[in-house]
Amino acid sequence: MRYLDNIAVASFAIASLPVVADVPVEKLIEQLNEQSGEQPTRFIICARCHTPITHFEHRIEVQHSHHHRFTNPNGLVFNIGCFAQALGCMIVGDPTQTFSWFPGYNWQYAFCEGCGEHLGWYYQTSGSNFFYGLIAEKLIATSQK
Repeated sequence: MRYLDNIAVASFAIASLPVVADVPVEKLIEQLNEQSGEQPTRFIICARCHTPITHFEHRIEVQHSHHHRFTNPNGLVFNIGCFAQALGCMIVGDPTQTFSWFPGYNWQYAFCEGCGEHLGWYYQTSGSNFFYGLIAEKLIATSQK
């Protein structure tokens, strides 16, 4: 699941984009939900290293919502958004259903290709359905007109 050539090209293109720093989760979700009509190209990048991770156009709904809030068995709360693609992520670990937040889906860790930051999870069914659940607080929205 590595797309280093695409990431290198996207990283070069994103280097000159303005960064919206410290976007609150609610604002990021609002921005994701506003996507309609003729708008600037919007990327979502790693908050730590600014590697391009995904694009606003790749947001999807899973279980009737793009945004989900879950608590893991250790009590940590995660606000995640669901995306059909996240070319800036590398997938690590063996697939497991243990404590899966999405019934019927196995999960693996999703890390930033650029810096190794844990950005969320990659979910896949035994068939061909898959998506990324990415942690909103670890992402930054950018735009280019």
